[in-house]
Amino acid sequence: TNGAVCSLRDAIGLVNSQGSGDIFFAPTLKGTITLTSALPAIPSTVTAINISGPGANVLTVSGDNKYQVFNIDAQTANLSGLTIANGNSNTSTGDGGGIFVGNSAAMTVSNSIFSGNTAELGGGIYSTGIALTVSNSAFIGNSASGGSSSPAEGGGLNTGGGPSTVSNSTFSGNTASGSLGSIGGGIFNGGTLTVSKQHLLRQLGPQQRLRRRHLQLRR
Repeated sequence: TNGAVCSLRDAIGLVNSQGSGDIFFAPTLKGTITLTSALPAIPSTVTAINISGPGANVLTVSGDNKYQVFNIDAQTANLSGLTIANGNSNTSTGDGGGIFVGNSAAMTVSNSIFSGNTAELGGGIYSTGIALTVSNSAFIGNSASGGSSSPAEGGGLNTGGGPSTVSNSTFSGNTASGSLGSIGGGIFNGGTLTVSKQHLLRQLGPQQRLRRRHLQLRR
């Protein structure tokens, strides 16, 4: 952001204070960034944010099974080239272990991997945003556990806001399992969802289907 060299936490704080910005990772940065506390939420006062990683096979941001990785409500948000792993939102919002997408956000995710994230709803991503686009990404081994008053919905992805599109992506080994029932080990859709060129491998849970309210399937 404006050429500043700093931590991911400080970069988000700088974008929040400026109202927009781009976050790039140093090309020499490889391996895993492990959170020791929750990152700052990105509020709706941020008009645009771009988070660009060097490649999902190069850099991982891990919630260490303790923290939600990203909480994004920016008006326009793009994230690419990262692995988001081991996020846990059960101790915060309850939703979106990897990424929570708020009501104000139009979110685009590309060329990324979501692995081992857990939440009550939407282990990998939980979106109530005005739009969500996911492409060329993978959701592997994420889980939804449900809450005291809600079933487990969407181990990999839970969409319930504006129209969502998922293309050229893989869902494998995601689970939804809760005491009040389970829907959608891979994807739970509570809105309008378009899916194309998808690889839906084995998803686990009592009711494993892609929940359909308004759903279009395209080759």
